[in-house]
Parts: sequence; structure tokens; C-alpha cells
Amino acid sequence: MSREKKILIPAESVRQLPALNAFEAAARLGSFQEAATFLHLTPSAISHQVRRLEGVLGVALFVRRNRQIELTESGRKLQQHVSRGLAEISIGLQAVKQASDTSPLRISVAPSFAATYLSAGMAQFERENPDITVHMEFSSRVADLEARELDIAIRHTTQTRFNVFSEKLADVSGAPVCAPQIAARLVAGERIESIPRIALAQAPGVWTLWNQAAGRMDIPPQRELLFENLSDGLQAAIDGHGLMMAPLGLIEKHLKNGQLVLPFKERLERVSAYRLLCLNGNEMSPKVLRLRRWLKAVIRKSGHFGDGLDVASHQVPREDR
Repeated sequence: MSREKKILIPAESVRQLPALNAFEAAARLGSFQEAATFLHLTPSAISHQVRRLEGVLGVALFVRRNRQIELTESGRKLQQHVSRGLAEISIGLQAVKQASDTSPLRISVAPSFAATYLSAGMAQFERENPDITVHMEFSSRVADLEARELDIAIRHTTQTRFNVFSEKLADVSGAPVCAPQIAARLVAGERIESIPRIALAQAPGVWTLWNQAAGRMDIPPQRELLFENLSDGLQAAIDGHGLMMAPLGLIEKHLKNGQLVLPFKERLERVSAYRLLCLNGNEMSPKVLRLRRWLKAVIRKSGHFGDGLDVASHQVPREDR
């Protein structure tokens, strides 16, 4: 059996790690001041470490102009190697830490996603991954991942956020829906802009997209009702408070029982998506990676959101819209 080749690390390289760390931060950020802030040191400490490294190597790594710095050719070459090396160290530390992590995987799931794809809950995932304990909540509120009270959020949204990894799990097709009494007003000739519009904070701009797809003028409504929660907006539509651009898969039962109708034939394909959200860097952790793969398999087995919807609906004549 062959033995793994040992890599001998010279003691001098180990002694230079603090200086290499300071150099990498300064090279990446382009400033001793910003490198000092990043590493919680003083600018003079960063400058001292870099000069010490230059003395050991016998070459200049930066061209210094007043308070500005610029990498020399030697500096650029060293940066490539040091950046890769420090990244490997970081990956190794994270892997060891996560391998010994017994904390639960904290997930917040939009109720509509759970109803569509997780009818059996997370029991199957936990059976297939007995070493992972899942704590799951159901919510449509904006997930505060920065507070680190959640590991993962699954939301129905069109938006992406800074410092947040966002992965599309399933497309969502939508169409305007309303209660039968609202559709009757449209059939009688009332203009669409006079009907209150029910909007969702997590899906801005969908009405503009629908108007464009339908070849209509994008005329703002006389009144708009804004909801943070999809289920609250849906209930408002059922109660007859206005027109709502709703995900088709979620409203199928309401269409079949007559609580809602489709007053227009035009639909908006891929109006939004269900997305898995987590802080940047956490998407490749072993627990999160296993959940991502499992969710994709579940979604593939279930089919696309809203496919095959075949429900009778009111249709507003084109000339009356």
C-alpha cells in the first residue's frame, strides 16, 4: 500500500505567517489602513510586517506613493501563491470545525414551499441523515441571516441580497387572481387600474412584467395593498379586496373551490422563484450541502410549481380590460 507523500514545510515559512497574512490583506485591499482595520492591527504594524517580509525576500513588494500602495511584479507573483495558501488553510480549519459540529441545522421555510414540496416535513431528510438534527420554523418574513439565528431560509422572492448566497430551487409561474365578485366588475367593464392591487413585498415589479408580457400599458392602480406575507395577501384576495399576482401552484385548491378565479388568460412564466438563502461561505458546509442536494431531489420528483393546472376561470373580454 502506497503511503501519502509528506510535505515538509520549512520553519522559515511558518515564522513568516504573520507577515504573509499582513501582506495578503494589504495586497487584496490596496491599503495598509484597510488591511489594519481588517486584521484589527495598526497601520504601522502592517507596514512593519511588510517591510520585514521584504527584507527576508530581498525584493520590494509594494511601490509606496504617499498613502497609496501598488504591487510590484514580485508582489503580484507572491500574492497569487499566498492567497491560495491562506485560502487552503481557511478551508482546512472550517472542515475540521464542521466535522465536529453537533449543533442543529436551523431552517426557516416559507409555508407555501412547505405545502408544495415538504408535505411529509423533514422526517425523510433526518432518516437519511441521522447525524443532523433539524430545527424548522415556518415563516414568510424577511429572513435576518446576519443575526445568525438561522442557518438557512427558503423564501418565495425575486430579490437577491448582499453577502447572502442565493440558489434557485424552483421557478414560480403566476397570474392575476381575484374573488368572483371582483371578476364580475371587470367583466362589466370596470378598468383594471380602478381595482385595488394586492402586492407582495418580496416580489416587486411582477405587475410590470405581466403587463409587458400581456402587451398592456403599465398603468399604476388607484390603490395598492402591500403585504409582507404571501398567505395574508392571498387571504385578502379571497376576501374580495383586490387583484393579486399569485403563484399558480399555491392557489389551485382555491380555484377549484371557487374562492378565486383567473380573470385574464395571460400568465407570467417564472414570475419569481423559491430560493435557498444562507450567508456567503455557508453554502458549502457539509450540513447545508447535504440539505441542498436533498431538496433538489425532492423538487425533481414533485415536478415544477404550477405545472398541469387545469381549472375553469372567468375570462375578461380583451376589449373590456
